[in-house]
Amino acid sequence: MAPEILINIKKRLSGDKKISTMLIIPADSSWTVIFGSSGAGKSTILRTLAGLDRSDKGLIKFGGETWEDTENEIFIPPQERPVGLLFQDFALFPHMTVENNIIYNLPVPKEEKLKRFRELVSLFNLQGLEKRKPCSLSGGEKQKVAIARTVIRMPKLLLLDEPLSSLDLPTREILQRELKKILKKLQIPTIFVTHDRTEAIIMGDRIAVMSDGKVVQMGEVNEVFTKPDDPSVAAIVGMENVLIGDIVDRSEGLIDIKIGKSRFVALDTGVMGPKVAVCVRAEEIILEKGYVPESSARNRFFGRIIDISLQGVTVKLTLDCGFPLVVLITKRSFIDLSIQKGSKLSASIKAQAIHVFQHD
Repeated sequence: MAPEILINIKKRLSGDKKISTMLIIPADSSWTVIFGSSGAGKSTILRTLAGLDRSDKGLIKFGGETWEDTENEIFIPPQERPVGLLFQDFALFPHMTVENNIIYNLPVPKEEKLKRFRELVSLFNLQGLEKRKPCSLSGGEKQKVAIARTVIRMPKLLLLDEPLSSLDLPTREILQRELKKILKKLQIPTIFVTHDRTEAIIMGDRIAVMSDGKVVQMGEVNEVFTKPDDPSVAAIVGMENVLIGDIVDRSEGLIDIKIGKSRFVALDTGVMGPKVAVCVRAEEIILEKGYVPESSARNRFFGRIIDISLQGVTVKLTLDCGFPLVVLITKRSFIDLSIQKGSKLSASIKAQAIHVFQHD
């Protein structure tokens, strides 16, 4: 079982930016994602955990070990912390082979060094590349070499700071699942920083959402992404549609919300009103060609496409339904529906797909 990690730090950064956050990663969490936009403080958390940065005031514990305690003047230097840290840059030595890059400066006897190396070559599927130099490797192969070099030292905690961000999309999608599978076999608790929503969903068991230097929500990945605590978290995790309206009726476990001239029907979770935020994930919306008056979904809107944006294997559309509605569909659906700017479509949303928060 992974040790519990406690991070309670305050640190002033450049300008008016500062970190002031409390983060507890439970002992049963083997893979935790720290998620948020650029500048939220994600990398500072990793650097402080690794000992590369000191907090102005704080406490950091890893299991029963105290790594930093400013009140009692305790600070364990980075070289004495059992941490493996990998940034976006692979930082491979260009003049060295794959083998020499991985075992470089490893402080163990030669037999043990070669034993670990052979095990990692097999685990990371690097057979046949041992004598090659980085210039002859693909981006994905370089990334696996860099991670193998980090884990060969058998750290008790692995910190990965957006390590896949420099790779092209197809390579990144393949490596995301492969690396998570590999590292879980090694049973090293891992903290993975990313600002990419898809990557967070694939890589994380638990997720800590950061904004302006604070952790604003933490929990199971699926729980946080489908049931954010408030509209601000909904926006951070990619709840593309956040609309403000008023509750005008409640009955039979449903609430009726007026937004402009339109009405939304959602499950009544007891949210107080009258003013509320209506949040809908873009992929929860079903599109059909033309005007469709009947549907099993309680919410049906008719709109015109005003924006089209390719998003890798998906397409993001914006409809003008009297209010902007963002929809995410597959490229196949995009082609089948013959969508172009100006196309008129029906959008259907089930009541249970709408999340409602009180809006102050």
